Amino acid sequence: MMRFCNYLIGQFVNVTTCASILIGTISSLSLLFFHASCSRPKVDQDHTKSSQQTDLHLKVSMFHLKSELDELLPFILNPKEFHKTTQVQKLSEKLANLRKISQQVSHEPAIQAQDPVLKFLSQGFQDEINRSYEAFQMGHREYARISLLNVSAFCIECHTRTQSGPSLHFGVAKEVWASMRPIDQLDYLVATRQFDEARKLAEKIVKEGLTSQTNVFDLDRAVRLGLLVTVRYDQNPDHALALVNALLSSKSLPFYLKASALSWKNHIHRWKLEGGSAVAPKDPLALARSLANRMSSANTQDRYFEIEMMRIQALLNPYITHTNLSRDQLGEALYLLGSSYEVTKDLATWSLHENYYEACIRQVPNSAWAKRCYEAYEKSIYAGYTGSRGTFIPPEVESKLKELKKLTTSK
Repeated sequence: MMRFCNYLIGQFVNVTTCASILIGTISSLSLLFFHASCSRPKVDQDHTKSSQQTDLHLKVSMFHLKSELDELLPFILNPKEFHKTTQVQKLSEKLANLRKISQQVSHEPAIQAQDPVLKFLSQGFQDEINRSYEAFQMGHREYARISLLNVSAFCIECHTRTQSGPSLHFGVAKEVWASMRPIDQLDYLVATRQFDEARKLAEKIVKEGLTSQTNVFDLDRAVRLGLLVTVRYDQNPDHALALVNALLSSKSLPFYLKASALSWKNHIHRWKLEGGSAVAPKDPLALARSLANRMSSANTQDRYFEIEMMRIQALLNPYITHTNLSRDQLGEALYLLGSSYEVTKDLATWSLHENYYEACIRQVPNSAWAKRCYEAYEKSIYAGYTGSRGTFIPPEVESKLKELKKLTTSK
């Protein structure tokens, strides 16, 4: 399967199955708010006036963005309305305004400098909205709707990265909420940082198992979204264990998911025996390295180690924002993050791990870590562009590979 198909499968096919259209609209605002407040690094007290102006501009843009999204929401949730020829002009104008606002939003350079992947997430958010607009103008209205849905991956990834930031209770009309399936509601709660409610709903969904409203893809996504909340955000092994036990209590559990759940349960118990996350580790990088070594030394499925990989992400996402890291520390941290996101990629943006590898190469060039990151990056690229007809790498991607490879060569 070619890379674009892999991207679709990894990024939104499961979500499409459960029709999470809502997140592609409402949570777009959440992503912007995240950059404004949830990931703000510590700065000197003499915060510049330009930075304050950037914040003000961002908030104004958010207000206008929410207004456009609120008006688009009923159409996104109702495919028949979205495809009506009588709505073409109105929707075209709304999508044009949405694209314009998203392109005007600017974030503090300091935020993007601290965590290099935020730039990718921000750009990805804008690109998806732009794709939606262009597809609609060309008459591909369903693709436009799917592109809006794609935005949810960026929002969920952002909002579970760290424990910073408030919940975003935007509210949904009762009739809209009632029309959503349970997995739709869960996606919405996670994307808008309503984590207590999300955790409870995830437990409810997995305990009920397969129903008329929840298929096997929904069930798989529900438990893993629940793990993102309990492991990566809450960093609470008791909450994670309650979720997995709820899944195991289901009477309609597919065999492969039961096997995963039993493995997750063992890994969570080990986490509890190690003290959980009650006390912050003195050396997050050393602990992350130890967790990564567990998977590399085991001959088993990657997804069985998703608990460790999410723990690595919880440890290192804030760690890489430290300004006093050595080149070696930064390189290893970015490499480990890339490796961890490669395991959990089905829950986030499909190529996020590649962005960590690329950030590693560019930030610590001509180093041992740059070489390791390039090897992992190249392997991922070739796997993504290889299918039944062989391997085809687009010229621009091939050019980028050559550029990055040069950065790994010692001078």
